[in-house]
Amino acid sequence: MSKHTRRNLLILALTSVFLLICATFLARSVRLLPTLRTSTPVPSLPSPLKGVEFSAQPTDYPGGWPEEVRYPREFAVLEVSSGALDGRQGWGSKLMFKGTPEKASNLLSDFFVAKGWRIAQRTQLDSGGVVVVVDKNEGGSGIWVADTSTEDSTCTNIVVTVFP
Repeated sequence: MSKHTRRNLLILALTSVFLLICATFLARSVRLLPTLRTSTPVPSLPSPLKGVEFSAQPTDYPGGWPEEVRYPREFAVLEVSSGALDGRQGWGSKLMFKGTPEKASNLLSDFFVAKGWRIAQRTQLDSGGVVVVVDKNEGGSGIWVADTSTEDSTCTNIVVTVFP
């Protein structure tokens, strides 16, 4: 595995973890705040995937890509990478889904649950996106962030990182 591939996977994994931490903090903070009524609009947070580049062209999975992370055909695969982090093999993907982040996350949740994963946490984001953390009894873990595409509001961009 090339140094470039490992670096990309590490960046993808760290970004996913950072987004999860931010989403968790925001979800807990919102519950602690008092409700205020105001006529001034409150600005919403930007998409967590803002600034993440997504290819316009789908690609195929590379040879040897495990079945466990070959997503349903409703998801266009835009980019994939794999590598080891702390001795564990990880698989990262950028996907596109024609539909809402909620529908994309529901479909991905069903996909992972059918493969023996458990939904550990699901957080609705201010942007309308969804962050989902999954895990397995055998120690596997993963996370995805799904949010409306900045290029096409009828599509959802998704970043998935999984360590089976």
